[in-house]
Amino acid sequence: MRRLLPLALLVAVAAPASACLWDYDTLVEEQRGLPSLEDAILGRYEVHTREYYERRRDRLEAKAAAGSLDEGEHDDLAVAHERLGDVERAIALMRLKEARWPGRYTTAANLGTFLAHAGRLEEGLAHLEEAIRINPDAHFGRERYQVTAIRFAIEAARDPTYAARHMMLGPTMEVALGFDLTGEHPSLPHRSLSRVLAAYPGLREDVYSGIVGMLKLGGDPRAPWHEFYYALGEVLACGGWETVWSGRERLPDAQRLAWMAFQRAREAGSPRGDAIARYQRVLSPREGSAAHDYTTGRRRAEAWVDAYQAFERDLLARGEDASDPARFEPFYAAHGRPDRLVYPRRARPTDVAHWLSTPAVAYTAAMAAIVLVAALYVALRVRAGRRRAPTK
Repeated sequence: MRRLLPLALLVAVAAPASACLWDYDTLVEEQRGLPSLEDAILGRYEVHTREYYERRRDRLEAKAAAGSLDEGEHDDLAVAHERLGDVERAIALMRLKEARWPGRYTTAANLGTFLAHAGRLEEGLAHLEEAIRINPDAHFGRERYQVTAIRFAIEAARDPTYAARHMMLGPTMEVALGFDLTGEHPSLPHRSLSRVLAAYPGLREDVYSGIVGMLKLGGDPRAPWHEFYYALGEVLACGGWETVWSGRERLPDAQRLAWMAFQRAREAGSPRGDAIARYQRVLSPREGSAAHDYTTGRRRAEAWVDAYQAFERDLLARGEDASDPARFEPFYAAHGRPDRLVYPRRARPTDVAHWLSTPAVAYTAAMAAIVLVAALYVALRVRAGRRRAPTK
């Protein structure tokens, strides 16, 4: 736990520091959609280069010197400075924006994030909570989950034993759901997202998109996001796929993705090695396939990001607008796009309701309805025929 504490603090200060940033690129991401869970775990998604933010900074600082920045450009310039490591300039720009356009959601979200990045957790938390009050469901619900991560870091700083019983979403799943993976024959509880949501009053069905949103909008997938991957692993292992799947034709295997999420947490430097080993031992029937998929997928994901950034640098070198998604169509044509996270329906309140909503049951119900209508039609025809038949 002595080792866990500073790393837990790192999660709330460094990893999620960029997760609630709001600028022009955020709007692009809303239109584009989030990467699927598998691509988010593997790190296969668009990541801008340092040169991209340097170009934006230089262009907008010239406008700032002339006093001609508009409201949105304050956010764009501040985010560029944050991405480049000048968080104090980012904070100053948000103070200026707040004075000129008070009460904006984007200002509260950005300022809270910048302050957290600067290590001023309590102050940053207040602004992020204000952002949630202004716009509770903004952009994948990620602010609510960033707030839980910061609260986790604050509590871990106060109590060195806190991180042993809690993760960024609240108590660990073993504590919240009351199961034990340390025995001779450990097993996971029946996977049900509704059961997980019931055990975590602050959690909603957007937990997947909230965590993936923080990973995607946090920037570099090589950053130490271990606590986010770990939380995703726990939810996948214990909550399964009740409402969410990626954009592929078949449902992904939640056990396989959980194993991969835990492995990514381990690779990212998670101090929860014992807990990860316990989970992966229970998930071991899938371990061989998952390990191969993970190793291959990580290699391909890193190559994809490298190719994306090389393409972006070429655009910038030619003086083209790399903020225009249409400019990347040749890249996607050559390298493919990340799969997207899809919400086909709202979360069902019970497992029975979810079972009734599955495609197999829906197909059976439809066929039964057709048979019933056909039988009713035949019965009516027979009855009509009897009425027309002459009596002897």
